[in-house]
Amino acid sequence: METIEIKDLVDYLQSHSDYIKAQTLIRNIPDLKRDSKLRIIVNKLRQQGVPIISSSNGYKYTEDKEEVYIYAALLKNRYIEMKKAHDGLIDWINKDK
Repeated sequence: METIEIKDLVDYLQSHSDYIKAQTLIRNIPDLKRDSKLRIIVNKLRQQGVPIISSSNGYKYTEDKEEVYIYAALLKNRYIEMKKAHDGLIDWINKDK
């Protein structure tokens, strides 16, 4: 029933103009029981081009291109740092080969 959850999540976010805490979303969307499930669904939606941003304030649907651009830049920086961590771990695995 993931499709229903995704539609419910987008509809719920679109009906609010500000950030919504993860716990509020989980409480108000049927079958969305865990933070990790919420993150997976939000990630899938972003991959499809749905403009959902997030911060310590929660999640927010926005059509403000500047907000989305800033968030996309933040994601890119996280990706770069994760790649460095990944490479460091792989270097450690391979150091005595």
